[in-house]
Amino acid sequence: MTPITQPGDLDALIGRTARGDRAAFRILQAATAPRLFGLCLHVLDDRAEAEVAVFDICLTIWHRAAEHPDSGLDGMTWLTVIARDHLVVRSRAARAARGAPDDLALLADLPAVRSAVGPLGGAAQADAQDRRPRIELCLDRLDPDRAEMLRQVWFDGLTAPEIGQRLGLGPEATRRWLRTSLAHLSRCLGA
Repeated sequence: MTPITQPGDLDALIGRTARGDRAAFRILQAATAPRLFGLCLHVLDDRAEAEVAVFDICLTIWHRAAEHPDSGLDGMTWLTVIARDHLVVRSRAARAARGAPDDLALLADLPAVRSAVGPLGGAAQADAQDRRPRIELCLDRLDPDRAEMLRQVWFDGLTAPEIGQRLGLGPEATRRWLRTSLAHLSRCLGA
């Protein structure tokens, strides 16, 4: 197997895969599956589910490889976006099957979250006060500093720059801090 050593190697393999080159796809799969599996395992927290997800993601990559050049993304970023999209759909389908509300969508509609990760749509903040007791319970399980800052985001409309200023963080570090905090909260809300 040819090792992936240059930044453009993944792009070339994706291009060959788009032309139906099965050997290139096997190399691409062997080179990227461990990283995709790690992402899936982190999100799904279940080894068997993560293995199934990686299989599904690889099928999607095979079928959508021709879209890569139009994306403007480097190879690994494009593969990760495919994985993320799959995991979002899978997570929402699982929540819908359980009859669980999409609290992550509620969180994503807040001003600070929108400025950090972009809009996901919906009029979710209108439901915020109705769900406050459940959210407060989950916030109480977080680190006190994270919980207090998320309360200010959720209930007071604090923006990402304001969070960054209060924490002494730059824009990228603020986005990471928000994403990490929201991931912890969403795991609790999904439980």
